[in-house]
Amino acid sequence: MSQYTSKPSELDEAIKRFNNRTFEKGDILYHYTDFKALEGIIKNKKIWLTDYRYLNDTSEIHYARDNVIKNIFAFSDEDYKKFIKDIHSEMLKRYPIYLISFSEDKNYLPNWRCYADDGKGVCIGFDAKALQDSISCEKNIGTAAMETVLEKVKYLNFQNDIDNKSRESFELFSEFCNKNRNLQSANLAMANMTIRTLFPQIKHSCYQEEKEVRFAVSNLDYEKLGPKELEFKIKYRHNHPNDPFVKSKPYIEYPIEIDWIKKIWSGPRVHQAHFLQEVKFLLSDESSENGCKIDIYHSTLPYKNMAKYN
Repeated sequence: MSQYTSKPSELDEAIKRFNNRTFEKGDILYHYTDFKALEGIIKNKKIWLTDYRYLNDTSEIHYARDNVIKNIFAFSDEDYKKFIKDIHSEMLKRYPIYLISFSEDKNYLPNWRCYADDGKGVCIGFDAKALQDSISCEKNIGTAAMETVLEKVKYLNFQNDIDNKSRESFELFSEFCNKNRNLQSANLAMANMTIRTLFPQIKHSCYQEEKEVRFAVSNLDYEKLGPKELEFKIKYRHNHPNDPFVKSKPYIEYPIEIDWIKKIWSGPRVHQAHFLQEVKFLLSDESSENGCKIDIYHSTLPYKNMAKYN
């Protein structure tokens, strides 16, 4: 058995150079969505993570894959580059990545417009440390392995010079691959760690105004999941009518606790009194049962709601 069937320490170091975010007590991550999603999260105690192939960015993951490979294997021959790219492609087909987006910014207008029903939705503030503590690099679920990561997105423009920390990480990956390029297990270990840890956290710099923090789950082998792991089975939700060519989106559910929710903001186009009444009704059973306290806020940003200023 090769020494690279487990995670090589060199790759761990490369990952730490690139991503190693630790959240502290009191840190909040905000998820922008519509009111229906808030109802589902509170009633079912689950959040939804969507298959990366069905997100708004059509270059999702592939932008990271192509450019990371290009940087790590800058001095490798074309056959080896193609070999590595094929490994990544095959692993992504078998173990797709599922994502949910957060932001460190509350009441942030670009996110109200894009992700919260154009200002008519909500912004849910989650306890960042509770989210991070709930995940692990490898969590066995029956016969499948769930690998998760919660990190701030890096917006890289590979056409320009990337930051030193990222370059150092890529150099460590390159050094590892050059030493072990003839070991299939080493190539698989490298592909696995870049897919689940680097790729979900890299986006094109044109998206940088989103200031995104990502929760990503990968390496769920659905062919091996049994009936006891139904909560992590792939499910489908009907797509928006504005997307006529995609009938449904694959997603998985991730369990949460209600006391992870610390704040709820209503959007700038929401009637404040009506929202407060609905949210209090929605939270009444959960709050009394769990003894949790959720602070409610209302956005007063002047967005498409001139009635406030008449």
